[in-house]
Amino acid sequence: MNCRQAALKPFITVYKRINHKIHKRIPDFSFNRPSEQTMKYTAALLTFLLTACMNPNDAFFQNRRYQMPEAQLNGSNAVFHYGYSQNPDHDLLVDQVRVPDAYRASFARDWIAKEQGYRKNDCVLEKAESGGVTYYTCDAEKGFNGTRFVIYVVNMKNDKGYVKVYRGMNKPNQEELTKLVADLNKFYP
Repeated sequence: MNCRQAALKPFITVYKRINHKIHKRIPDFSFNRPSEQTMKYTAALLTFLLTACMNPNDAFFQNRRYQMPEAQLNGSNAVFHYGYSQNPDHDLLVDQVRVPDAYRASFARDWIAKEQGYRKNDCVLEKAESGGVTYYTCDAEKGFNGTRFVIYVVNMKNDKGYVKVYRGMNKPNQEELTKLVADLNKFYP
């Protein structure tokens, strides 16, 4: 034993004693598998933590989370505004209206006629169909409030009429348009 080892011997002995006591108190989990109940609680806790970070009013459209910064509720109707923060060149509006039975047949026609009145200086709403879904487009040359292309999909679910509006700064190609129409048709707030 050299003089360096002799000088460190008391420290090494104390270290070994402390280390042994610490390891004696700490159970060894490396070989034990957590119980099924522990796994269930852990999964529930993780699910809760992940959903706690998401606003319950946010919605998913085309597998992307859209945030709802505002909603206007007024008696029997509501307008929901959704934005996609990672690509702010478009947004979604959903107009939800409680429709009486007598008015259901003419809801889409009347809503589109009213919208055409609002857009008379911007564009002409053009009717089209894709995959059995009737939709309307507005291709604004000048644009209004930065919007150049709008897609409207009108449909009914239960006693409510829904008008789903996609407003974009750029006109999508035909393939993108077909996918947007199909996804808008399935989208509900």
